[in-house]
Amino acid sequence: MIKKNLLLLFTILSALVLGACGGGGGAVPIPVPDPDPDPVGGGGLVTAEFTKTIAADVSTGGTIAPFNTSDYRRSMFLYRASDVKGSGKLTSISLRLNQDLVTAASCPNTTIRIGHTSLPEFDGVDNNFASYVEEGKGSLITVVNDTTVNIPTGVDGDYFTIQLTTPFDYNGVDNLIVDFERTTACNVTVSNRRETMAYNGRLSTTIVASATGIAAILTHHMKFNFAGGDNVQSHGGVLNNTWPFNTITPKIQSLYTAADIDGSGPITAIGFQMNATSVAAEYTYTVRMGHTSLAMLTNLSNFVDNYNVDSVTTVANAATFSIPAGIPAGGWFWLPLPDGVFNYNGTDNLLVEVEVPVASASNSIRTASMGSDIRLHNTTADATASETADGIAYHIRFRFNGGTVDVNTDLGGSTGNIFSAGDNSRQGMFLASELGTAGKITAVSCRLQNTGPTIASDYPNYTVLMGHTALTELTDTYADNYDDATIVHSGIYSLAAGQIQGDRLVIPITPFAYDGIRNLVVYFYSDGGAANTCEMSSVDAIRYPNQTMAAGSYLDLTGTPSSRKLDMHFTISK
Repeated sequence: MIKKNLLLLFTILSALVLGACGGGGGAVPIPVPDPDPDPVGGGGLVTAEFTKTIAADVSTGGTIAPFNTSDYRRSMFLYRASDVKGSGKLTSISLRLNQDLVTAASCPNTTIRIGHTSLPEFDGVDNNFASYVEEGKGSLITVVNDTTVNIPTGVDGDYFTIQLTTPFDYNGVDNLIVDFERTTACNVTVSNRRETMAYNGRLSTTIVASATGIAAILTHHMKFNFAGGDNVQSHGGVLNNTWPFNTITPKIQSLYTAADIDGSGPITAIGFQMNATSVAAEYTYTVRMGHTSLAMLTNLSNFVDNYNVDSVTTVANAATFSIPAGIPAGGWFWLPLPDGVFNYNGTDNLLVEVEVPVASASNSIRTASMGSDIRLHNTTADATASETADGIAYHIRFRFNGGTVDVNTDLGGSTGNIFSAGDNSRQGMFLASELGTAGKITAVSCRLQNTGPTIASDYPNYTVLMGHTALTELTDTYADNYDDATIVHSGIYSLAAGQIQGDRLVIPITPFAYDGIRNLVVYFYSDGGAANTCEMSSVDAIRYPNQTMAAGSYLDLTGTPSSRKLDMHFTISK
């Protein structure tokens, strides 16, 4: 059977290559392997770093959990995504002293686990630790395994850092569980600063290996330290502002403080948040970024004069992009930066300048009102000076180099079969406004949807193709949905046993150079192995018009488009 399928696949792919030369209609997209693709904007950029701090300004006292002289302690904390305001690869966490620590602490046999959860709190009724993890959002990952945690001396208010032996990829969408378990007493008690919450944020016990704990409306002050990912800047509020994505050809310049960003390194994309459901629109735009020593901006000042630390960097020059219809209020879109990367120094404040000389429609962007003037604007895109200064702060995402590029569907309710027990093919479209970043794609992953743990399985003829397209919707013919196409995986794909609902199924690929401007189309083919399904949105014809297509076999030239979106993560290096 394997030899037969291999022969059929070889025949089809060979025919496609010939079809590409002769202009005839093929089946699956034209596979042209690229032996050494170079990413747009490549160059081996360093991984950026940033920190997200929880409960930094409010304190309601100290707690001796989890590091004290009791023989056993387990403390599980829940942090909401809306409080973390970031995503990416967690490499360390930092807790805060609530009083002077005059003797260094040594806490043997400490284990720390981190995981995603869909639940908003420990409800105080079901106090089982297991109820809040591995409930559909993936495995609880051991990031520190039965290790001695050493805490240096410090004064009240200091943070101490625990390096994670195994990094954790936080998706920024689900809530976050941090689980401490210690089976041997520390030599001294460490008082950690806490905050009283409006919900039960901690579940804790001192009973050895107890399945249950006691819920409390508090949580630790915590810093989450990321190596690459999306650094969200949001001060709350849901004020509406159509600038700069409106039809009056505006120009804006916004200031973000180094203290709020709390990070440094290459920024590869910026994202904005919708304040109302988006309407489809086309834009021509230019983005400039630079450092400044200013803490506020001055009305009528020249835009360029505010970059007073070093020269301004143009990261998008008269580029074009589309905002699709149907992004809900609170949803995000990315503004790609195809012409450069800005290397933020982490010390000075940051200026982001956007001008939009051409727009087909206006869209409502979410902002907050701040006390000082941090935004300049002018109704003329090429203006040299501002007309007005005000305190409007845009909710914005800075993509720090080194994290994954995530397309998280938030509707649920459907599954996509990209790992099938028999012949199955599926094609998915991912918009530039969903991806944001050009670069070399080195892996792709979907989120497991079936509820049972996976069993070890080989897919002998697994094939993945990637290509760019100028289309915004898939047609019913596979080959017509690409400007180009490259085989990025062909051969055996081995799926490990024991993965559960919500885990990421990662497919390593031959690097594909994504240009960051056009939309991306990905094709998956499977002809054997265990049946496993991946997460996909329910039908939404406005937001996801014809974004996936399925057929029963790779032999089929056509398939059936549907208005759903596959939940995918792409590893992109620059």
